[in-house]
Amino acid sequence: SKAILVSTSVTGVTIQGNYIKGGFYGIFAFGGGARIIGNIVERTESQGIVVPTTTPTGTTLVANNTVDGSGICYILKGASSGVTVNAYNNLAMRCVTYGYEKVTVTYNQSNNRCDSTTPTCSNNAGTIATESNLGLIGGSDPTSAEGFCLTPSSPLLTAGTYLGAWATGYNGEDLGKPPAIGARGLCLGRAPADTRVLATGRAQ
Repeated sequence: SKAILVSTSVTGVTIQGNYIKGGFYGIFAFGGGARIIGNIVERTESQGIVVPTTTPTGTTLVANNTVDGSGICYILKGASSGVTVNAYNNLAMRCVTYGYEKVTVTYNQSNNRCDSTTPTCSNNAGTIATESNLGLIGGSDPTSAEGFCLTPSSPLLTAGTYLGAWATGYNGEDLGKPPAIGARGLCLGRAPADTRVLATGRAQ
C-alpha cells in the first residue's frame, strides 16, 4: 500500500484521518509546519510516522495517531534548531525496535503511550508510559480501523492532553475533554469508518 509523502516545498499541510496498512513506511512529513492528526498506520516494514532530519523549519504537530507493528513507530527529528516537534496523545503498539525516537530538535511531548510488547518505548524521546492492556475493541491484534476503537474500560480514555479543535478521532468521533490517547475513541453510535488505505492526506 502507498505511503503519504509531503515534500519539503509543501508547508503547513494537515494529514488527518487516514488508514495506511502495510508497505515500507507510513507518513513522511518533509515539509515544515505539518499537522499529523488522527491517523492509523499499521504494520509498515520500516517507519510509521516520520518527521525526518531534512524537515527544514517550522512547528510540526503529531497528535492522536495510532501506529501498530511498524519497525520504528514514530521518528521525530528535524534538520536544525529551527524545527519544533510537538507530540501529544499518540499510541505506539507492537513496534519492532522503538516506539518513539527523537534526535536534536526542539521537542515537546506529553501523554504518549506504548504497549508493553514494544522492546524500547523511548529512544531519547522523554519518559513515555506503557500500558499492558490497551482496551481496544480488536483486543491485542486489531485487523481493521474499527478494531482500534476503545472499550469503555480502556485506560486510554480521558488520558490525553486537550488540543482544542484537534480533539477528533480517525472517523470524526469526539475524543473527549481531556481526550483519549490514540486515533480512536469509543466510536459508539457512529457508522463504520471507511477502512480503505488512503494514499494522500486531507490538506486543509
